Amino acid sequence: GMPDLERGFVRAADRDGESFLRIQETKLGVTVRYLDPTDVIDESGKHPWGIEGDGEDQQRPTKYYVRGESEAVDAADVLHVKLNVDADIPRGRPTLYPVRARILSAERILKAVGSLAEVQAKFAVVHKLAHATAGVDGKNFLETSATKTATDAKTGISVRQRRMVDGSMVTISPGQEIIFPTSGLSIASFPPAFWMQCRAIAVRLGIPDFALTGDPGGANFASMFV
Repeated sequence: GMPDLERGFVRAADRDGESFLRIQETKLGVTVRYLDPTDVIDESGKHPWGIEGDGEDQQRPTKYYVRGESEAVDAADVLHVKLNVDADIPRGRPTLYPVRARILSAERILKAVGSLAEVQAKFAVVHKLAHATAGVDGKNFLETSATKTATDAKTGISVRQRRMVDGSMVTISPGQEIIFPTSGLSIASFPPAFWMQCRAIAVRLGIPDFALTGDPGGANFASMFV
């Protein structure tokens, strides 16, 4: 129905920076269908934007070239909405295009927080043996503690592996030392960097940061008013 078509039209405009509706007359009446922006292209290369403008006014499109159509479509049969560009630019630009780098940075920060939490939760106790284990006893210990054996494809060497679950206990021999590179890192140090990226994205989009993050903790009447 028209409400679904309208919602899809607006959503696509934000995502792609533009939306196309193709209006056609059929035996059943007038039909309106969404047209994918990638299908608006002149495969001959004469009109690189897929749009032909008026000879006297290039800001007024006269024809649209649609993939699969034998002839160019008259502009009166296409509704074209462009976002984030001036009128003289033939095609639109996605709303999130200018902040794509910051969005990827925020995503990497979230992944880093999750990875750090997994590593810190993996090891509960490090058990250091008082005396060295050698010979048959050492081999038996390795065999019983391993959960599977894998063969390196390059060297052909068989390596014992052990699946570590959260809260695992690690046993090491005398003279060995385990150093956790993440021991000096705190998960609490990551959120400020994440919020900084979110605020930068919100400022570029001209919206308050809570509209982007869904967290109203820092919102008040003054920020809503501004």
